[in-house]
Parts: sequence; C-alpha cells; structure tokens
Amino acid sequence: MAYQAKYNVSFSDYATSGVAKDLERMKRIALRNGHIFEKITNEDATVENIKKKISEIGGIIKEGDTFVFYFSGHGAELPDQNGDEESKFDQVLAAYDDYLVDDEVYKLLNRYFQKTKNIMIVDACHSSSSYKINKSFLDFKIDKNKRLRFQNEIIADRQLEKQNSLICDFGNIEDINEDFNLIYIGAAEDSAEASGGSNGGLLTINLESIIINAMAVGNWNSYTYPRLACELRTRISLMQNVQYHEIGKSVNKYANTIPFKTL
Repeated sequence: MAYQAKYNVSFSDYATSGVAKDLERMKRIALRNGHIFEKITNEDATVENIKKKISEIGGIIKEGDTFVFYFSGHGAELPDQNGDEESKFDQVLAAYDDYLVDDEVYKLLNRYFQKTKNIMIVDACHSSSSYKINKSFLDFKIDKNKRLRFQNEIIADRQLEKQNSLICDFGNIEDINEDFNLIYIGAAEDSAEASGGSNGGLLTINLESIIINAMAVGNWNSYTYPRLACELRTRISLMQNVQYHEIGKSVNKYANTIPFKTL
C-alpha cells in the first residue's frame, strides 16, 4: 500500500486479512436494523474517496437520521502536525494511499452531522480517539493559545477516562461538549494494538456475536449502547481494552436506545 512506502512503515498483512469478513458482518448488522449499507475497499479506499463519500452522505442525510461510520483495518499514531495534541501524536486510520487523520474526521463530523445520530466504530490499533475532540485546535494561531488548548484537551481526556470507567455501571455519564453528537466504540486504547486475523477483527467478530445471541434469546430490545460496549469489553478484556465514548450535548437521547435501530 502506498502509505507504507511514504511513511517508511510496515504493517502485518495477516492482521487485516479478514477485513472483507468484517465488512460482511457489518453489512448484516446494518441491513438487519434498517440501514442502507455502502462500502469502500481496497484501491478505492483512498483518503479522498473516503472523505468524498462521507461528504456525499452528509449532503443528503436528514435531521434525526442515523449515520454509522465503520472502519476495519490498520490504525496508527503519527507525530502531531499542527501542535494541537498534548500527547504529541495524531490518531490516524490507514487508507489505501495515505492516512486519514483524526483532525479530518472531526471536520467532517462537525460540518455535516450536527443534527443526526452518529455512531463511529473503529476496529483498528490505536483507536481510542480516531474522531478527534475539542474544536479549539481549529482556532490555533499563535503560541499564547497553547495553554488554553492543552487545558481543554486535558479536561476532555479526563472526562473520557471517566466515561470508560463507568460504562458497566449503566448510568448516565457526563457528556463531552461538542456541536455534533457521537457514540464511539474503539477496539483499543490510543497507545495499544488491536487483534485481527483471517477471520476478521476481534471487536467486530464479538460485536456481531453479541447481537445474534441477544436476538436469538429475544432480549436484544433490552440492549443500549453502554450495555453493548460493556459486554464487548468483558468478552475481549484479556486481549484489548474496548473504548466507549459519548460525545455531544444531546447524545444521551439515543445512547440508551437499542443500538443501530432506525425504525
């Protein structure tokens, strides 16, 4: 893949050899719950094409609709390019030709999806914050803003850590203030790797398994996003630490509804 030569990196081909199976799992989940399913894979999955497709959907999606952005593949960390990360790293998704940086994902969500229900699921390494948070980075101009920017980021990071610690308590958790609403499920912490192989990613395999099992015994209607995330975390805790975040001022309105339901 082009980005590997560009950044002088090497990824395991085996780790993503089951991406096609992951996409089929997500297709089944989507169609089962009344969604329209579209995918971009292989040579077509360039950064430009991914952004273009999200923009196209953003141009036609209506207020109250549900947008699900799912990614299965390689995730990585790159040295921060614009001085907005206290950790000094950007979280990125590996497209076919380059990296899709968390800053770019943020801009798309903020531009097109302020009035929709948004879910983002990333089955990749280094995937706790592939969406970016805290719009103050867009206002970064001179060094005197650094202290405020980093202070805001530290506050947000602490809120996210608290959310992760409380998801299995099944109570309302404090939201992260943003103009868009987002329920986020990541396969691993920003500093950690996620497991994948020829059968797919560990997160996605278990995601579908939970849904199928719950539907089989007739209790899927009792699930919420926190309950789903908690069960995912419990199932794969020996391998990786599932991340769950609720972002936005109105996210609680659907965080405690049946996951992926549109009807």
